[in-house]
Amino acid sequence: MIRFRLGNNGSIISTVRKTSSGKVPRWLGLFFIIMGLIAVTISYNNYKDSKELQQHGVQTEAVVTDVRRSERHSRKGHRSVTYYPTVQYTDQAGNTHTVESNSGVSSRTRYQKGRSVQVLYMPNEPDCMEIVGLADPTSNFIAIAVGGVFVVVGGWIALFMRRNKEEAAPEADNTDI
Repeated sequence: MIRFRLGNNGSIISTVRKTSSGKVPRWLGLFFIIMGLIAVTISYNNYKDSKELQQHGVQTEAVVTDVRRSERHSRKGHRSVTYYPTVQYTDQAGNTHTVESNSGVSSRTRYQKGRSVQVLYMPNEPDCMEIVGLADPTSNFIAIAVGGVFVVVGGWIALFMRRNKEEAAPEADNTDI
């Protein structure tokens, strides 16, 4: 809890008082563990799918048919724009597929309508494709590492941070802690 009081010269002084427990609640550790496991699982599956596509996918030429613009605004007012290309290609069986990429870019000029690009697709699942050079496997490793840190921190909180169930005695004076 934060309290404000007047100092000797009339200025406002803030003091911080400990909460009744003074410790981090155990549920916060479980929350960190769950979020970390979700991040690790999703990132690992993305990495595994990309690796399988690299090993068993068929490479072919595709044409960019559309580019979807996605705009996001941060709380601080910053704007970020991501462009997701849609490509059309023909598989080995002669069937035409039009698929929007799951990966986006920040530069619209990189993928313009009518431009030829190389794609990898799975022969048994032709709509599962990746534009060659667009997906970055480093992002999966970073997300796995961050998820791992969340799991470790959450485990530390859940195992070693004990809630102190004793009520803190009310303070008699306004001294800083």
